[in-house]
Amino acid sequence: MVRCFVVGCPRSGTTLLSVMLDRHSQLAMTPETSFYIEIAPRLGDPRRPPLHEILAGWSRLPELGLEPGDVVRRCGGRESPGEVLAAILELYAQRRGKPYCGEKTPGHWGKLDDLMADFPAAKIFFIIRDGRDVALSITELPWWSDDLAAAAALWLGAAEKARAAIARDPARVTAVRYEDLVRSPAAVLARLMDFIGLSFEPRQLDAGVASPVVLARSLPWKGRALDPIDPTRIGRWRTAAQEEDASYLSDALAAELAFFGYAKAVTSDLKHDAGSQAVGQRQSGAAPETECADNDTIARCRAHVLARIGAAAAGETPFHHLFIEQIFPPDFYAALRGHMLDCKAGAAVEDRFQDGDAFVNRRHSLFASADEVAVCVSSVFSDPEVKLALLAKFYATPSREFADSLVIHQEFEYVFTRAGRFQTIHVDIPPKYLSFVFYLPAASMTPGDAADNATILYDKALRPQHRARFEANGVCVFAPHFYSYHGFASTQDRDALVMFYVEPRELTRYATMREAGLDEMAPFTGLLDGIERKLRRHPLIEYGHDASRLVRERATCRVNAPNGRVMRPDAPTP
Repeated sequence: MVRCFVVGCPRSGTTLLSVMLDRHSQLAMTPETSFYIEIAPRLGDPRRPPLHEILAGWSRLPELGLEPGDVVRRCGGRESPGEVLAAILELYAQRRGKPYCGEKTPGHWGKLDDLMADFPAAKIFFIIRDGRDVALSITELPWWSDDLAAAAALWLGAAEKARAAIARDPARVTAVRYEDLVRSPAAVLARLMDFIGLSFEPRQLDAGVASPVVLARSLPWKGRALDPIDPTRIGRWRTAAQEEDASYLSDALAAELAFFGYAKAVTSDLKHDAGSQAVGQRQSGAAPETECADNDTIARCRAHVLARIGAAAAGETPFHHLFIEQIFPPDFYAALRGHMLDCKAGAAVEDRFQDGDAFVNRRHSLFASADEVAVCVSSVFSDPEVKLALLAKFYATPSREFADSLVIHQEFEYVFTRAGRFQTIHVDIPPKYLSFVFYLPAASMTPGDAADNATILYDKALRPQHRARFEANGVCVFAPHFYSYHGFASTQDRDALVMFYVEPRELTRYATMREAGLDEMAPFTGLLDGIERKLRRHPLIEYGHDASRLVRERATCRVNAPNGRVMRPDAPTP
């Protein structure tokens, strides 16, 4: 079974990641096949020779230890590009005695749409490395005949494709930052293995475990991937590049570098030591590359979060919800808040218009970030046991299958709101199964301000109830449904982290419905249908298994504007 593909700009660490994946006892990763570049175009030509002849002339097949006849027989007359590559990968895994397989070709990022269409069940690891290191490394390859600008353009194209692919299908495509992989390999690999439904094995970090991913002919430029991990190559451009080239790359790649969490150096930063690099990051406002999310930290945070969830008692009014205090260990919360403050001052923060032009808050996305703090939070809350513990607080029939079907939505971000703002009352869209607001106040608050700035839960008459408190290291959690009316008002500047569990297929279904305009006019059938469908499949404790209750609650749902909004005549104007 094909589990994953590794893509990315050349010299980004695709080989290193593939070697680590291949050392897993259940997963066989191939050397580069360049299949969608060398073979797939020929398969679509109606005048092509027989498949056996095409494969017999393909020099890469013997490197996989396969014969053309075996592939042809495996295909059984089904000779589309996806079917032929699947046959090759499965035979390769079978030859190596492993049940799962994957493939790595950096250049397949340019064929990603075809690859994802041909392998709808496979996941994509899109590796990203600082574009300045990548461009410099590309120009050092013996066969590279172009200039530095062309190398930079190659990285830029890959980075833009990664951003678009992750935004379009976050359930199937994830970013892997090279820098995080080599700094915290166990933590990052644990996240990646979970993404493809396998468990991390310590042998994946053992350079003594042999891997055939690197061919003998490739050892001169890929052999380092077989050695023990070497983090000293991070940021090599600062000392190896000419100052003019470093400045050019920092400017030319600025937007994508910032998006993926890389600092844009100023001239005084160049050719300085690591301490100077840290200063440059803080001056630029880019998310700092912290060291907190090692495997031990993730495990410790996971245990703490599970304990806090277990100890939390659900509130029943105005609807079922949790307010969990001290959700993270104190030292990790301090790291999270420090990271938030750095991001708040950074260039990657974007304005977000919500409900009207007058209501603008600022947001910094963590979804594509491989920063250690973001990795730790997403790893903990992607853990199946954590998801199951949370679902058990809200849903009548939680199961491991249910938990495994949910992923963190791309709206995983810091939200910065100025004082004096009011968010329109709303219910969250149907694909969201749990909604989280983590509180990160800038300073201690009076009891009144702590209540006023927390998430406001509204009863069915739309009367506000302040059931949570906007206190450091607290989180408000609830399951969206027909009357989970909520919003917030800010009497002080309000900093928070928002996160949602979504079911990817429902997210796709809902997006299709919205494109058809079913969420744009009353009676907002698409949204109501989605909520009802969700609650019939996964009943809430609050509703039980009473089908007539669903009908009654749907009939009285007060949503009267697009996107689940509830507009009332006496509401403050956003």
